[in-house]
This record gives sequence, C-alpha cells and structure tokens, in this order.
Amino acid sequence: MATASSKRTRTIASLALAGMLVVTLHSISAGTPFAVVSATFKECADGIDNDNDGHIDYPQDPECDSIHDETEGPTRGLFVEVTDEKKTVKPGGSLTYLINLRTERDKEMYVDVRFQMPHQTNLIGTTPPSFARGPVLTWNDVAVFPGKLRQLTVTVEVDPHAKDDLLLVTEVLADYVTATDTTRVEKDDDEEIASRKPLLISVTDGKKYAQPGEVLDYVIAVRNPTNEARDFDLRLQIPTDAKVEFVSGEKHSANRRAVTWMDQTIGPKGAREYTVSMRLDHDLEEFVSVVARASIASASATDTTTVHTGVLPNAVIVTTTDGLEQIIPGALVTYDIGLENLTNQLATEVDVNNALPSYLEFVD
Repeated sequence: MATASSKRTRTIASLALAGMLVVTLHSISAGTPFAVVSATFKECADGIDNDNDGHIDYPQDPECDSIHDETEGPTRGLFVEVTDEKKTVKPGGSLTYLINLRTERDKEMYVDVRFQMPHQTNLIGTTPPSFARGPVLTWNDVAVFPGKLRQLTVTVEVDPHAKDDLLLVTEVLADYVTATDTTRVEKDDDEEIASRKPLLISVTDGKKYAQPGEVLDYVIAVRNPTNEARDFDLRLQIPTDAKVEFVSGEKHSANRRAVTWMDQTIGPKGAREYTVSMRLDHDLEEFVSVVARASIASASATDTTTVHTGVLPNAVIVTTTDGLEQIIPGALVTYDIGLENLTNQLATEVDVNNALPSYLEFVD
C-alpha cells in the first residue's frame, strides 16, 4: 500500500508540473508582455572608482556624502594647508605650524581637525586650545566661513639631541582632506645663516688692458668681518679665452671652467689671499673683455680686463715746447714735439695731433 501511494503522489506532482509548463508556454506564445527592468546607479553607488582616487563609492569615498551623489568629484569644498615657513631648524629650536582652512561653499562648515606631532618634538602650545591624545592634537567642530581664512597654530620644541638631517614630518587631517609639511634638522638653521654678515671678497689682476698671450696674475682677497671663525668654499670662474698656469692654496681643484678651494677656514676678523695665474690665448681680438668672477656663497666679485693689440692707451706721453718765455709780433716760433714710449713694446703707427695756438700762422 505504501508503494502504491508513493507512486500516486509522484504521478500527481508530474501532472501538475506539466500543467504549469503548458500554461507558461501558452502565455509566451500568446504574446503576454513581461517587463524588463534596467537600474541606473549614481556614481557614488555604481561600484566604480570614477574619480580614480583609490576609493569606491559611499561611504569609503570621502567625496561622496551619500549613495545619491551624482559624481565622485571634489564636492566637499574644503582646502587645508600646513606650514612652519622654514626649511631647516636647529636642535633645540622651536617651530610654529600654521594650519590654514578655507572653504568654497556658500555656507559655513564645521570640521574636526587632527594634527600629527612630528617625531622628536615637544608641544609648547596651540591656538585655540586643542585636545591632546599622545602625539595627536584634535580640534572638534572648527567653524570655517566662506571667503575667510581660518587659522590654527601649533608651537613645538625640537629635541636638543635631534640628529642632523632628521626630517620632521607633520600631517593635518580635516574632513578627509590631508596636508603635510617637512622640515630638516640642521646644526645651523636658515635664519641664522641668513642673519650672518657675508664674507667680503675681491679679485683683481691689477690691469685695465692686456695683450694676447699675456699672463695675468689674479689675486683673490677674502676678509671675515665677524668675530667668529668661518668655513667657506671659494670658486673662481676661469675666463673663456684663458688657461690656468698656477694656483696657490691647499685643497684646490681646477678644470676648464673654474678653480675651486674646498673646506677653507678663516679666523675672526681675518684675511686670506689666493693667487691664480692665467695665460690669455694668442689669437684674441681687439677689445675683447676678459672677465674673472670669484664667489663665496652669495658674495661675489668680478674683474674685467680689455684686450688691446696695439699701443696701449696712456702708454705714449706727448710733450711740446717752443723754448721761449716771451715773443714779439712777427717772430718765428718753432715747437718741438716729444714722444715717450713707457712700455717695453714697439709702438708703431702712432698718430700725433698738434693744434696751432691762436694768432699764429703755419709756416713749416
């Protein structure tokens, strides 16, 4: 009996399934309409990183306030900056960080601001007061108004034992927007270096004019106007049409472009001199300027010498005399014109001009 009942049940189920299939096929053949649903998603809910910022959709993407946002673009309108306005700081020095907040929205914003303290620094104070939890400072519900700069400040002290070249890195986070600042620890910070008086420097070969092929002896003088010893690097730019023949001083190197003295030291109120001899090219043309430039950091000095291939100006002295103290009307006056060459070079093609005095007529 059990077997017959089971068979009967399976038979009824099969007939019912067949009936359903017939009805479905009939509906399709009879043209019964069936709806096709196509869903349209907003960018903040489409599962795609549309703005390529590494975050997908709400709430992971900080640019999406809800799943109904049309785009993942920058819609928050908050701009954050942080700076201590320094590139370097000495160990034991202090830094004041400026946190600047701006908005492009039409209404004010209220944001939470977090400041990460740099490594090896100690907090001195903040404006306005903040909540500190370990190395993180927090301001809650900071109001940022349209068209106005909202500024927070943090003042820290650098560890006196901080090593040279340590990077002090801080980060500010406000409403998912971040900003960073880096400052390098250095024994002498930029402000102290800038406040120092620069070393005084001069360079000269003692000549206004020179002949092609002539050797010029440049003297570079360095003076220290401060009351402390100074270290410096000295550089002399070699003129284009000259070659170095001699260099004085230790720790120097020379190439085709410059002579450099590295790791030089000068005492308080001290002075040092360096000498460089250069030979000018033999084929230099008339009136070419030979320029040598010496420099120490931002301090520099130049010397200019003009190439002269003929008789140098002021090399020939002209004198004239008639040998008389008084003359009478109608007397014959004879002038003697003398030329003197003050150089060791032959002067040729020298032009001499002599103007006649008033009340005289030329005879011979």
